[in-house]
Amino acid sequence: MTDAGSPLTQEAHKAIAALIARIAVQAKEDPRSIKRASELFEGAVRADALHDLLTDMVPSAIDIEQWMDWLDGGLAPAPVTKLADPDRNHKIKARGAHYSAVRNRDALAREVLEMEAKLADKRSLLAEAERAVLAADSHLRQVVVYRLMTDLSRHLAGVFSMGPAWTLMRSVSSYVRRDPGYERGLDEAARARVAALYDNLAEDSSEMLALLDRYACDTKLEIRLRGAIQKILREHHEPVRQELAGRNYDAKKLSPQAKRPTRRTEERKAMVRGDTGALSDRHDVLRGLSIQGIDIRDADDENF
Repeated sequence: MTDAGSPLTQEAHKAIAALIARIAVQAKEDPRSIKRASELFEGAVRADALHDLLTDMVPSAIDIEQWMDWLDGGLAPAPVTKLADPDRNHKIKARGAHYSAVRNRDALAREVLEMEAKLADKRSLLAEAERAVLAADSHLRQVVVYRLMTDLSRHLAGVFSMGPAWTLMRSVSSYVRRDPGYERGLDEAARARVAALYDNLAEDSSEMLALLDRYACDTKLEIRLRGAIQKILREHHEPVRQELAGRNYDAKKLSPQAKRPTRRTEERKAMVRGDTGALSDRHDVLRGLSIQGIDIRDADDENF
């Protein structure tokens, strides 16, 4: 045999090659896997594995030169390594501790899975509850708006029906529709007054709008306006009333004013009547209500 520093013997090379081949076969497995380690806990399995390993490493023939070198004072074989038993003085042995830890881990893992399943179910119920809250919010808002609009309509219907109010708005707008047929039926003095009215539409409307705004909620003005409007409406309607009263006795055709049907209260509240062309010039009427107002302040008026 060569000295200690010489290359490995042929037998050692074979043993190492066999070990490498075995490792290559098990390359896909983790050599540090606890599963493989636990298999070696059993004495019989461990003995078989060590026997195969040592058998592969034992030379096929006795190395006489190594024995002679050792007996002549050369390097002695390495002493048996003394290892401390990790299981010594432990109340729970390694196999039992590992089994108990794995069992506890698996039990907790099952509990976690169950809790996650319950949590997912509760999250689904919570999402459904959130959707229900949103739907309830929307429904509540719709009900509140409906009731507010219903109450508002009930309170305002008697004093601000859409159709009648449009007639009043047209009367104070700076836009007045020309009616050649009406003007031809006037005498010369009346036509002059109407012509003067057309010449001062913007100034008159500005003054009326400013004064209406200034005396909002003035009871005295409202009573006077109410009386004046009622008086003028009755005077304007009187010829039509007489015409309608005598229609069964007079063969003359009814005038366009007498042919106008009287609408029901619900219709007057809901819309401006369109059978008279009252909406065809609505843009002109509304622009006539947004004209630049005149300054009606008195020099000594302390309210401005």
